[in-house]
Amino acid sequence: MPAGGGRRRPRGRAAGPERGRLPRPRGRGRPGGAGARGRADPRDSPVAAHELQLPIQSGDDVVLKRMARGYKVDRYREIVARARALMPDLGLYTDVIVGFPGETEEQFLNTRRLLEEVEFDVVHLAQYSPRPGTHAGERWADDVPAEEKRRRINDLLALQREIAGRRTARWLGRTVEVLVEGADELGRPYGRNRQGKRVVVKRARVEPGELVRVLVEEASPGQLAGPVAAA
Repeated sequence: MPAGGGRRRPRGRAAGPERGRLPRPRGRGRPGGAGARGRADPRDSPVAAHELQLPIQSGDDVVLKRMARGYKVDRYREIVARARALMPDLGLYTDVIVGFPGETEEQFLNTRRLLEEVEFDVVHLAQYSPRPGTHAGERWADDVPAEEKRRRINDLLALQREIAGRRTARWLGRTVEVLVEGADELGRPYGRNRQGKRVVVKRARVEPGELVRVLVEEASPGQLAGPVAAA
């Protein structure tokens, strides 16, 4: 379940980088220029999304090792710091599993502390459940009680709602570019800004596929809203 207004992950879609490894930075992009291999800096592109999906799964190194993720928390922190240094307005999304086999209370709290530290825009949260044929399902007993899993996920959901509220509040009074996707249950057009945040376009007739500039007047953990900005 996404906490913070993110899109739901389609069924069957991989939950992380191939083989559970975080991507390694390639080259050094320069503001206003090209990267080490001649690629244009994405910050200068009018079509580049300022959004990064970077699953962490757990904020504890022991749990990550049991998951066979292939990285440690400090490595993850380095990548986040580098990404935000390159693109300060980045929308950062992640995935977290609670109740993985053997997860102790202290290990869970390490994950909680990481969420507080990094302040993700959206966290996709899930309770662990065994799957036949998977690394964890074949090797580890599902030993965290269901009630404890629910407590942990509800705790993180509440925490992330607070964080997402702060993250979206920073957009109040700003003008954002929105790609219109459709209409909500009230018939209001909505779309996404470059950071992947849902934006409702108020008092306007716009069609899916249109690119409009919206003055943000409202911000909640799940979405932004406002009228089309004056030209």
